[in-house]
Amino acid sequence: MGKNNEPVSANMEAANKLNDLSEELMKMSGSFLHDITRMQGIGERFSKSELVNPDPFGCESWFVSNFITPDMEDEFRFAAREFYLHEYTHLREYELTDYVDLYADTPWPEGILVQYTMNLMVNAANAGSEYAKALILYLHKIFYRNEYKTLKRFRTLSLSELLALSKPDREHPSYIVNNARILYVAKLSGIEISEDCNMVFAFLTDMAKEQLGSLAKEKTLDIHDIYLDCLKEVQEKHESKRMYNVDAKMCSYLKDVLSWYGFPPDYVEMCDEDNRTLTERLATTLAILRKKHPTKEYTLTELSLYAAIFHCVGALTSTADWILDAFDSLALGRGHEIDMEEDEIRFRAEDISINERKETAKIVNPVKQPAATVAVQENAEEKENLLRELGQLRRKVHMLETENTDFRIKLNEKRKLEDEIRMLRTQAEADSKELIALRNFAYHQTEEDTPSAEIPVEQMKTAIEKLHIVIIGGHTNWVSKLRNMFSNWSFVEPEASGSTDASIVEKADFAFFFTDTISHSRYHQFMSVIREKRVNLGYIHGVNIEKNIRDIYHEVVDSE
Repeated sequence: MGKNNEPVSANMEAANKLNDLSEELMKMSGSFLHDITRMQGIGERFSKSELVNPDPFGCESWFVSNFITPDMEDEFRFAAREFYLHEYTHLREYELTDYVDLYADTPWPEGILVQYTMNLMVNAANAGSEYAKALILYLHKIFYRNEYKTLKRFRTLSLSELLALSKPDREHPSYIVNNARILYVAKLSGIEISEDCNMVFAFLTDMAKEQLGSLAKEKTLDIHDIYLDCLKEVQEKHESKRMYNVDAKMCSYLKDVLSWYGFPPDYVEMCDEDNRTLTERLATTLAILRKKHPTKEYTLTELSLYAAIFHCVGALTSTADWILDAFDSLALGRGHEIDMEEDEIRFRAEDISINERKETAKIVNPVKQPAATVAVQENAEEKENLLRELGQLRRKVHMLETENTDFRIKLNEKRKLEDEIRMLRTQAEADSKELIALRNFAYHQTEEDTPSAEIPVEQMKTAIEKLHIVIIGGHTNWVSKLRNMFSNWSFVEPEASGSTDASIVEKADFAFFFTDTISHSRYHQFMSVIREKRVNLGYIHGVNIEKNIRDIYHEVVDSE
């Protein structure tokens, strides 16, 4: 799922046209509401109560979903932490409105934190929390600086001003989101919103409910009608020792991947709450596949591969559900899918008793105790202090061990990144060499085919005959002539088998592709080794031996 509820492009051209049309209508009639009502039948679409006393749900819903953009998420963590520290004890007191259905439309993990927290922030602000209001306005100030500077000059906000402020741009391309953000921030800022903006409130609510309705209408894939048939097929065709052997190979690879990422090998097993047997998992996988391809047959290996993917997706979705349940439980004391009756739950917060130490400072007539008794008490206190310090040191050791483990994981990640960077750099260098060789080849093709005035061909021949040069491609007669002239060179003819060992170029001083007769497969076969071993390369063309010698000579000399 993408990270934006609104597409990034958001039909910028269409949005700008709508904005320009709105401005033009205002200029022509001076009554935007009248024209829109007349042209689009807004009066029929919304009831009078919606236009006189609009429901802010839509405005607040769009605000919650889109106020924090992906590039703001890292910094939002600081704001979320301060919000929970300040408001945590009051969260259950506020009237709760779910502006986003994170269970039906689950975003990426970071998005869950953002939208869940923003939902609570808006609930708190609507309930009168001055801190929540101040926090949202501060976020608007630092993340939407230009809009903040413009909006703070307003005491009232009319429809025409709202539309002008909401005009989409590259950074904020959604008309709907811009309207919702400006209206909600204006409300928190104490800016008086004129009645002609009520239509926008009604429109935003209508759009939000339409979006929620579309989520509710989305059908989950139903496999109940074919599951039993698929289960029977798996049991009859695949249930055997080989089925478990194939699954073991899949699991072995999955464990290696998890290890590469620094996770425990049974992490997927731990996260996937769908506890199916292997046979049931294969049957479910087959049923899902059959829904799209009813007549297609699958081998055991294919089915096992799809089942492994099914298992991983199960772990992924279970983790997302667990995150949402944890947020609900920690923040609001509510949670989903707690399979326990009320009388089965043993935990009772009201039963927690705190053993507070009684004050002993107020002693009117302290009794002088014998020196031995005092010494015993001092030793006891010293022992208690030592035990306390020991406990603190142990906790520090555990923290260091945890940090050390985390450091090793990060070090592995760093090494992986360095390996990737090294590979990319090698690839870039190889690409650069290839491009230079192609450029030189193209340049020589544009030159007239005239002998060099400075150096005779025989002298060029003598200079390059001792080099280990590999020629890839070329006509048989042409290759035969060059082989007789340059015994130290190696040649790969076009009709050589596809299994020809490309490592022949590994120790070459230079490799040349004969572009007249070279297949794409042969070219890529040798180019991969040339890139990996950083072998110098060039291109030659035509069967004129003297010209070939000159081209090879100049290519070799130019590379020195």
